[in-house]
Amino acid sequence: MAATYNGLLIINVYAPSGTARRADRESFSTSELTCVLQAASHNAILGGDFNCVLYPVDTTGHFLTSRALMEIVRGLALADTWTQDALRPNYTHYSPNGATRIDHTHIYMSHTLLERKTGTQIIPVAFIDHHAVVLRLRLNDSDLRRGPNRWKMNPLLMGDENIIHNIRVQWEKWQNHKRFYSDITMW
Repeated sequence: MAATYNGLLIINVYAPSGTARRADRESFSTSELTCVLQAASHNAILGGDFNCVLYPVDTTGHFLTSRALMEIVRGLALADTWTQDALRPNYTHYSPNGATRIDHTHIYMSHTLLERKTGTQIIPVAFIDHHAVVLRLRLNDSDLRRGPNRWKMNPLLMGDENIIHNIRVQWEKWQNHKRFYSDITMW
């Protein structure tokens, strides 16, 4: 999926996953992703779930690499926005086989945009079994639109039995993920 905003090309990727689909993942990068990236200028952000890593430091266990993705990142001179602390590594997916930054975490951007980066942060996500990465960029004031900044659930929805059931099911899932968080506040 791709969008353009004020001359900035933003591409969200979901590549094929698994060892058995390695050829599909490489084909995805060399054909589909390359086709979308032809529109890339000096202002591009490429992020999402690549289902592979480029460097061993991004995982504690077995990992899948992608030569095609590596060539794209090098060819477009993209920089990984995440700066990993070697003494305190952060990962976004935990499994019995290890931890990795494989999903929802790689955000690459043009070097010209890197100076507008104000931070990156890994945060827990309640609805899935992965953490997410938030990228913060400095925008021009003219780019900003002010409006309501919070969402409030309609309390009448709590009278719907299907919604109550779905909330209970989701709550159980969230509780099962509690062990992945350092403390209850992060959870």
